[in-house]
Amino acid sequence: MLGIVLPLLSSACWGSADFVGGMLSRRLPALTVVAVSQLTGGITVLLVAAALAEPLPAQVWLPFLGGVVGALGLVFFYSGLAAGTMSVVAPIAACGAVLPVAYSIAVGQVPRPLVTAGLVSALVGVVLASLGTGVEAEGPKPRRPRRAVAAAVGAAFCFGVFLLCLGRASASSPHSELWLAAAARAGSLPTLAVLVIASRTPPPWRSLKVRDLGPIIAVGLADVTANTLFLFGSSAGTLAVSSVLASLYPIATVLLARLVLKERVGRVQGAGAALAMLGVVLVSAG
Repeated sequence: MLGIVLPLLSSACWGSADFVGGMLSRRLPALTVVAVSQLTGGITVLLVAAALAEPLPAQVWLPFLGGVVGALGLVFFYSGLAAGTMSVVAPIAACGAVLPVAYSIAVGQVPRPLVTAGLVSALVGVVLASLGTGVEAEGPKPRRPRRAVAAAVGAAFCFGVFLLCLGRASASSPHSELWLAAAARAGSLPTLAVLVIASRTPPPWRSLKVRDLGPIIAVGLADVTANTLFLFGSSAGTLAVSSVLASLYPIATVLLARLVLKERVGRVQGAGAALAMLGVVLVSAG
């Protein structure tokens, strides 16, 4: 059950972090939000790993590579959340779970029929949710919907690679999940530094205000917690199941957008959410 419960908890953490990060990106540069949150999360997981004296993993290049690609995905994702409707951008980005599922099947890790049906139901649900047209009843309207969708597709690819790298790393280095999460941050932070320099934007701290520090730190802590839970979950279960369940984070993002921003969820999106939940039930039963 840990292979089911932990990825679901990671999806809740990711979804909550994505909502807050998306809101912050509407008034701050996306690079600022990602860089500062990744830095705080990285410092935290490094200190925790050192304090618990976890064994060092045999391979760190996989999570490091995942961190590099994942950082690019977060920039794409937060840019999409800032430019478009969260209820549309988040489900599209979650489709990246297709990559680790395809890899698992390619190497012969074919799930049982009931689990396979659950994975298909969850993925179809995410796709249907992405086809809906969430409309904000209150607050700012989507400014650049086409750009938002393009950014979401880029984020989906990057997140798929990120999940694949972390899942393979956890399989090869069990009981070193915290160090693997720290290695992912070691890959993301230099990447973000290069992006900040290349974009010629002011240093992240110049656009920050005191009121922004608390939410950004919370985003960083929630994100690194989700990464760690996913690593533990993929160690306890299978990569395909963990990736799909962890990719249900748009449900939390959409619910928060509905409660806070009053985004209306259309019938197609509602059906997608229902299929995603059905997928969780089938995977759990299998």
